[in-house]
Amino acid sequence: MKLVASWLESDNLALVANLCRTWNRGKLYEILGEYAGLRFSHLEEKKVRCWLYFENEILSGFSLCKQMGDFTVIEEIWGPFNGRFGDQVTLLDVDRERARIFQNSALSSLNQPILLRGATDNCFAHGLARALCLPWFNGVVIASKEMVRKIELKPSQDFSLRGFRKGDEIFFSTLHGSSFAETISAKDFRLWATAPNVNTFVAVKGARRLGFIIAEKRRSNLLGDFNMAVKPEYQSKGIGSALLSVGLNSLYERGVKTIIADYRTLNPLTHRIYSKYGFQPKRTYNYFKLHRAPVNGTSL
Repeated sequence: MKLVASWLESDNLALVANLCRTWNRGKLYEILGEYAGLRFSHLEEKKVRCWLYFENEILSGFSLCKQMGDFTVIEEIWGPFNGRFGDQVTLLDVDRERARIFQNSALSSLNQPILLRGATDNCFAHGLARALCLPWFNGVVIASKEMVRKIELKPSQDFSLRGFRKGDEIFFSTLHGSSFAETISAKDFRLWATAPNVNTFVAVKGARRLGFIIAEKRRSNLLGDFNMAVKPEYQSKGIGSALLSVGLNSLYERGVKTIIADYRTLNPLTHRIYSKYGFQPKRTYNYFKLHRAPVNGTSL
């Protein structure tokens, strides 16, 4: 039987936010910087584009994406999958047809290059990546830690920690860009680092800046996360541990109970330090990169 299906762009952001919660099935997720608390107002603020997927006139999936720097990022995409999803992904003809329909409708309308993201339990997203022959780009781990007490701070003679000062935002932007290949302007860092729900600390040696942490209490009163980076030549010298300790303590003092960390899957140093501080991985996302959309389904 021929598959009758279509992707229709939608501005029903309340429905899409609800679909995000439903398809993630109560698991911890990160969507557009929000952790398991996505609302339609967040989608509106982020100016996302959304699609609804219908099979035989039944709502069967959805997608949302946003332009982020040089990339269009498909943050969430869910739908039915009939093949085998395990150590290997095996596609059936119906799965290839679903990929072709997505490629010729929603995908063809997006600016390129495109990153397609899917949690490791998202069969549909990984089936699309397989059908479209998309190479793996990188991965991100989402981990969490419950704060039950403050962390004991260990003094250091080699560096000191201070709060944010005017001009630090340039250092933040430059270090973040080189560390994560992601552009955040100095202006945006200044607004972020000085926000009322944020504590910012900088590791320094004399006048030299070595690293920073921005610890943020999120909109959910009991949830917090952070952004941290240390210059490569000063890593493995206790600076990251000191920044993380003071950042986590500052969130605890604000009443935060659960702290989220997200980090690249191929960064063993980050894995070690977060594991040492009791962060437990909860979800992993894979990113796949598309330089040029296939024409007329030739990759399928």
